[in-house]
Amino acid sequence: MAKKGIKQNRKARAASRVNQVVSKLKNPTTREHLNTFLIKYILCEIASKEMIVGYRCDTGNPINYEDVKMRITEIRCATNYYVLGLSEDLLKRLFFYDKVDGHRSAKKLRDSIVHSMTISNISEVDSLYSQLIKDMDEFLNAVTR
Repeated sequence: MAKKGIKQNRKARAASRVNQVVSKLKNPTTREHLNTFLIKYILCEIASKEMIVGYRCDTGNPINYEDVKMRITEIRCATNYYVLGLSEDLLKRLFFYDKVDGHRSAKKLRDSIVHSMTISNISEVDSLYSQLIKDMDEFLNAVTR
């Protein structure tokens, strides 16, 4: 009998969490911010991985696109190799694993959203939206110019 109560409690928690996120995403601006952030981050990741593959091939250490890990050290090497002129601070704000200036990097924020979307994660994208987009645009513009 106790097992049934625990099972229902977990189901209720799951429903509550889903409903909270759905409610938060009813705001069109919040939804647009989240979608734009995720799409731009994915573009940054695609560009980074392609540059890492190229860098590694050109330097005699080839790797397949699917095997690339998004490590800041490799991203830094690739962006330097392609002379993109991006600052260390920008790369950290985008791709570092730890907090930068008290905030999660774009990578960590994206990971949190994709693997465990919470009100807190969505709110963080909302509050940092302008800086996140500015950083990702700077990165993407350097890659595509």
